[in-house]
Amino acid sequence: MEHSINNLKKRPIGRFKVAMYLHSPIILFFIILVFTSSTVFAEDVVLTLNGVLGQSIGLPCNLESRYTSSSSVKLLSENEDGSQLNRPLSIDEVYGNEVSLILWYRHRSSGVPIYSIDSRQQTLNDAQHQSYVDQEKIEFSAYQKLFMNRTVNEIFQNVKGRFVFNLAEQPPKLWIRKLELNDEGEYRCRVDYRGDRTQNFLVHLRVAVPPTSIYVLNDVKKELDRRIGPFDEQEYVALTCVSIGGKPLPSLHWYSRDNLTDTSYIVNVLEGRVENELIIGRLERKHLDRKYECRAEINQTVLISTSVTIDINLKPLTVNLTQIDKKLSAGHKAEFECSSSGSRPAADLVFFKDGKPIRNNGHMAESKGNVSYAKLVTILNNADDKKTLTCRAFNPKFSKQNDYLEQSVLLDVQCK
Repeated sequence: MEHSINNLKKRPIGRFKVAMYLHSPIILFFIILVFTSSTVFAEDVVLTLNGVLGQSIGLPCNLESRYTSSSSVKLLSENEDGSQLNRPLSIDEVYGNEVSLILWYRHRSSGVPIYSIDSRQQTLNDAQHQSYVDQEKIEFSAYQKLFMNRTVNEIFQNVKGRFVFNLAEQPPKLWIRKLELNDEGEYRCRVDYRGDRTQNFLVHLRVAVPPTSIYVLNDVKKELDRRIGPFDEQEYVALTCVSIGGKPLPSLHWYSRDNLTDTSYIVNVLEGRVENELIIGRLERKHLDRKYECRAEINQTVLISTSVTIDINLKPLTVNLTQIDKKLSAGHKAEFECSSSGSRPAADLVFFKDGKPIRNNGHMAESKGNVSYAKLVTILNNADDKKTLTCRAFNPKFSKQNDYLEQSVLLDVQCK
């Protein structure tokens, strides 16, 4: 091909033959490819992206010329009366007939593209996609290529190779799936327009190798599962996240509810180990079922992550003791009811008379959710007058049994 191009330069050719060469789409296309490497160009956009080995990434290329802007796209998405269209926009409706050729190059000095979309003889929607890396001509179904907002997974359905340019998103992207280490480098998107100057967009792609493992340790360096605990309310908790390996070694950050919680981490380069200790402190009710996620990141790109969710035993919040009979008489049956809420699991309820537990004396109890009920039926005597009846609520799972709530009533017994 190079020999034939040189002959074109050196040999005198008649006007008819020149016109014949210039009107040949194939020759024109390859002339563009060869002379691209020696063309001086300026990148309108320079972007750095971080990909992850084995994952997919999209390299953006803005196709909008000075005559096609996002504001015009917005107008196209509305009817004449300003109401929204009930269908997606076609690619040609978005970009019109402005774009004539799209070429993707690998590395700044390369003169042969890795991907092309030639719409000089047809609309952009009908243009042929050619992946030179995969040696594949890509055929899209009418549904895939006609409308905007198609996902990359939909676009990849009929594509065998790793490279595909998705026109159906804004901005359009050259997607590379299953990233390899040798995919790292500079990529240039060249866009030729029918009525505007050529634009170039340069993307620096970095491919990071994720850590081989990531896990969470407790304060005694024991590896934890996804759900940890149950801890007692007010128990002190600290978690350490550890990542092993990766190139480069990642940042290690803690998140809670997608909010960045802790960014302090320690790097051990010799061992290829990164650690971040998260001190939660004394656990409160708000920490129940709270998820803490540890992410290994490179410039906010998540390489690998793990998470733990906290389980907590909660103290009871309320206890209520009620005397059913207004008057208490010696030798007669008396009923008392007690209820408690807020404990997790539901609280146990125990009756006391002057500090001594009452057992096996018509005591019935049940629980539902975090609410407990108990009923005491007893026969009082003259000696019970002026004694104190107490209902105590406590969480049976608590390691410290002095964490309880109680309520008391003073017995006023009518003597015989």
